[in-house]
Amino acid sequence: MQAMELDDDTKNYALGANIVLYDTNDNNWGAIGTSSNPFQGAFDGLGHTVSNLNINKPTDQLAGLFGHIYSATIKNIGVVDASIIGKSYVGGLVGSSRSNSSISNSYSTGSVTGNNGYIGGLVGSNGSSTISNSYSTASVSGGDSATVGGLVGLNDSYSAISNSYSSSTSVKGGTGATLGGLVGVDDKGYDNIGEITHSYYDKDVNTGMSDADIYGKTTTQMQNIATYTTAIEDEDKRWNITEDSTMDSKYKYPILVTQNEVTSWKIYKGTESSNNGESSNNNGGSSNPPVVVTPPVVTPPVQAQKIADVVTTIVNTNSVKVELPKEVTTQVNTNFTSSVAATVVAPKTTITSSPMLATLETKLGITAGEGVSLSSITIEGTPTEIVTLSQLQTMSDSQPQANSSDNAASTTVTETRVALSENSIIDLINGGVHLPEGVDQQFYVTKTPKKKSN
Repeated sequence: MQAMELDDDTKNYALGANIVLYDTNDNNWGAIGTSSNPFQGAFDGLGHTVSNLNINKPTDQLAGLFGHIYSATIKNIGVVDASIIGKSYVGGLVGSSRSNSSISNSYSTGSVTGNNGYIGGLVGSNGSSTISNSYSTASVSGGDSATVGGLVGLNDSYSAISNSYSSSTSVKGGTGATLGGLVGVDDKGYDNIGEITHSYYDKDVNTGMSDADIYGKTTTQMQNIATYTTAIEDEDKRWNITEDSTMDSKYKYPILVTQNEVTSWKIYKGTESSNNGESSNNNGGSSNPPVVVTPPVVTPPVQAQKIADVVTTIVNTNSVKVELPKEVTTQVNTNFTSSVAATVVAPKTTITSSPMLATLETKLGITAGEGVSLSSITIEGTPTEIVTLSQLQTMSDSQPQANSSDNAASTTVTETRVALSENSIIDLINGGVHLPEGVDQQFYVTKTPKKKSN
């Protein structure tokens, strides 16, 4: 993740698997994005989590999984069992969010500690940006004169928070600190622009908070689905939440669940649910670790040194995705020896008739029956033409392939695997990988040299 390009707002990243950082003693994470070089792209966690994140930098500002984001989008990510210590602008997920950034369907658990400035369980400071459908159960603490919030330290002007909550078991600070169960300070600025809607914290657990009269709910209310549905008059602004009696009874606060690439809220349905919230067991925020369901395949944890390998970079010219648990057929390697050279699954593609292939014939001097090779980079001294995934699939779709000099079987190419580095590959299998609309995979096509006859 730390290898992501920060200052390019055209970059889109996705987390392809859960990350568990095993060696938390040595894992002093360097936050993604700084004040001079903020993260400006889009990051989709796809419902996955980063666990055991450890940051122990009490003299550094901008601490979190992401330090500073600017006009960025972050969604569908959980930071679990984090231990984060920074100076100011400290958050479980983001230290500082600025300039129309968006955070949604995200959460944090563990502990977040700062010295002064703005400290929040999920975000330290939210400026001219939005947070929606997110929560934090992390304990949060700050030093003297700090601004501390269970979810957000400072919600600055032109910022909005909606359908979010904190169930932190501890929000505290030193002398002169400003403490809020949901937000430490909600500063709408001189223009009085910005709002917090349908967002709450448990005022029975954290007493004496500055925002108790505005956002505080009792434990009974926090654990009752009516708080998030019928209690909200505008039906369009109600939470997308359902009760689930199959959940463990300790999950009494709402949690985010991702199924079939769709994230929504769920809350435990027990006998007290039908009692209109009149009685409830209070298990507190610490007993509410989030549950993320990502069927049908459970991806195993990835060690810290493999972090870069589980990030998908989706841009107009390149893509890297974790290896899918898909068994493939016979592979025919290209003639290139580069570590990023492509590998085409099944027999080599041969030229058949299509407008795209007619163009290749002209530009590369390829004739019918000759093979082509794919690569993620250009090959020096070799005529090369760019072809997209859609064109590649058209070239190899539905028609039997002629036998090559390697006596490959005459079969249809239905799977394509392209290796981009030693530890990461793309699997593009019958539409199994869904790129955003308007984004296509791009490769370089070169003429396969003919083997010399003996």
